[in-house]
This record gives sequence, C-alpha cells and structure tokens, in this order.
Amino acid sequence: MLKKENYNELLIFLFSFFSFAVLNYSFYQNFLHLNYVPQIKNYVYADWKIVINAAICNSQGYDVYLENPCDLLNRRFTYGPILLSLPFLDIAKNFYYIYFPLIINFLFIFTISKILKPKKLGTFVLIFLLFCSQPVLLGLERANTDLLIFTILVVSSLLRKTIFSHIIIILVSISKFYPIILSSVFVFDKFNKRNFFNFLFCAFLILFILFLQFDDLIKIYNNTGELTADLSVLNFSFHLIPRIFNLINNKFFYFNTNDLYLFVYFFLIMINLIILYKNFVHVKNNKYFENFKIYEFESNLFIIFSLILISNFFIHNNWDYRSIFVLGLLPYIDIMIKKKNIFYFKFLKMLILVKFLLISFFSILRITLLENIPHFNGFIIISKSLIDNFLLIIISSNILYLFFCSIKKAFKTKLI
Repeated sequence: MLKKENYNELLIFLFSFFSFAVLNYSFYQNFLHLNYVPQIKNYVYADWKIVINAAICNSQGYDVYLENPCDLLNRRFTYGPILLSLPFLDIAKNFYYIYFPLIINFLFIFTISKILKPKKLGTFVLIFLLFCSQPVLLGLERANTDLLIFTILVVSSLLRKTIFSHIIIILVSISKFYPIILSSVFVFDKFNKRNFFNFLFCAFLILFILFLQFDDLIKIYNNTGELTADLSVLNFSFHLIPRIFNLINNKFFYFNTNDLYLFVYFFLIMINLIILYKNFVHVKNNKYFENFKIYEFESNLFIIFSLILISNFFIHNNWDYRSIFVLGLLPYIDIMIKKKNIFYFKFLKMLILVKFLLISFFSILRITLLENIPHFNGFIIISKSLIDNFLLIIISSNILYLFFCSIKKAFKTKLI
C-alpha cells in the first residue's frame, strides 16, 4: 500500500503527464496553435528552434545576430552567445527539435504542479485551467526558454546554496540578460556586509562577462524589434497603456504624438506612485510580512519571481509568456491564506486568477465566437493592460517594503 504522501506525489506526476500530453497533442493538431501564434503557423516550438538553428548557423560561420538563414523564418538571434555553444549532432536531430522542447514543457508543467501542491479535485482543475491560460499556452506552444529558467530557479530555491545560486544567476543572466536583477536577492535576507559582497560579486561578474560580449550586445540591441510584442492582448508591459492611447489618438483625435506620450506616461506614473505608496503603508500597518523569512522555500520564490516580473514588465514590451513568473508567487500567497486567512492575500490571488483565467477566456471568445464584434478586442487589451499594471505595482510595492525591512533589521541588529 502506498502512503498518503507517496500517493499524492504519484497523483501529481500523473496529472502533470496528462496535462502535458493533452496540451502538446493540441499544439501538433493545431487546436490551440493557430489561436495563439498565427504568424508562425505549423511551426510548433518556434522559440526553442531558433536557438538550435542559430547554433547550427553559427557553427557554419554566419553572424546570427545579423542573419540566420538556418531558421525557417530567418529570425535574427536575440539571446546571449552562451546558447550558441550548444553542440549539435545530426544523429540526434529529433532529440533537439522534438524531444528536448517536450522535456522543457513537461518539466515546467510538473514544476508548477509540484509547487502548488494540489490535493483536492478542485485544485487540480484550477491548475489545469492555469495551464490552459494564455501566458502558459503561449510559452508551452513556443517551448520558450523562460519555462526552463522558471524550473531552474525553483530548483535553486530548493537547494538554497550560495555558490549554486551564484552559478545559476550568472548562467541565466548571460543567456537572457533580464535575470541579472536576481543578483539583488542576496540583500533581502540580511542587509549585511557578507550578503552585500555576494550581491556585488555576482553583479560584477555578470557585467564583466557581458562587457566581453559587448559587440554582440550592440547587435542584440539593434534586433530589439524582434523581441517587442505587438499592440495586442499578447503584450505584457507597462508601456502597453501609452501605446493604446496613442492608437486611439491616431484614429480619432490626432493630437501631437510626443505630447500625448509624455502626458500619458506622466499621468500613469503619478497614479502608480499613489497606488504603490498606499499599498506600502497598508502592508506596513497591518504587518502582513512580519514573519517573512527568505530562506524558506516559498518566501524565496516570492522574492525571486517578483524581481523578475518587475524587470520584465517595466523595461521592455515583452510577450505575455513572461507573466508565467506570476505563478511562482502563488505558493507563498497560499501559505499566508491557509495560516492567517488574510483578505489581502486572498485579493492578490484573485487578481492573479482574473489575469490568467478571465482574460484568457475573453481572448478565446474574441478569436472564436466574438471575432467580428467591433471594439471587443480593444476592450480585452485595455482590461488586460490595467490588470497587469495594477498587479505589478502591488508586487513592486511589496518588494520595496521587504527591502526596507531588510535594511531596518540590519540597523537594529548592527549588522552593517
């Protein structure tokens, strides 16, 4: 007889495999594929294939940051040069193009299932619906390397070894750049000399490696157009709202574009600062993070994925699969709901579920039943952009509060 814990582990594995099989079969049969990435029709796992194709072209002498003829869509490479060092063997072609992206997808699905710890039928159904949400489907359909980064960061949080953390942060940063913000995670534990040195060492080493790759970084910067998401529901960015207002202006009002951008950005920043401050004070007064301990697994996930979300949302017009990192916040939020039954964390979870489930539901409706209804697409894009913005301001405020708590604790205990 299996023990209850072992039975639940087996159930999670079987559930993960079922979800993995259903979704990936749907991609191959174009049940979901055409809905989410029409521009790369019949080209499943496209984001992983560009890595392999670029590595092949690079070995043939092409500068894949300028041209990449090995790729079906001739997409220029936009990742770190370390990924171009991947060995490619003709005898293992199917492994690279088919089996490895399947491994990436399964590991991500299993990791999400594992950290959310489902035990009841309703929780399993909810997690499956999260897998069917727009951000997750987009990442799985493309076999994007962000899925692999998500899995690696969860494993690093489990191990919690400083040297291992350094290695992980350096590797993911020189491959996709944005994880460099994770070097600041050390100061959230105790703002002392040791952790500050860890932060400086990690950041300096990453910057030094990137400096050695400066010429390639310039080429990547020139290719940012290939990284920029369209003005659509697939966009995950602080800059989406000003772009929406600019589109409305171009269609109806014809104000000066530069003046409009300046006004919208100024207004948006002021509103966000008010929300950030109000949330900061509310969290401080109610002591929601009073017993926050970064060395605990769920707390560590909360910090790591919050930092990644902030760097992605505010810096660039990213694709919506970057918002999969929001799911890494749920384990800590669930613990706070179970232990303290705090409404604040219930509200935060509800906001996440609205983003992942309700917006995705309306997106699918737009593509299928409501395709020809005027302005429905615009309604979804505006709703999504407002929810994303509000959620990320709350996350930013919480991270800012935890950082100040770390500094305050250091001064109290004379650790600096």
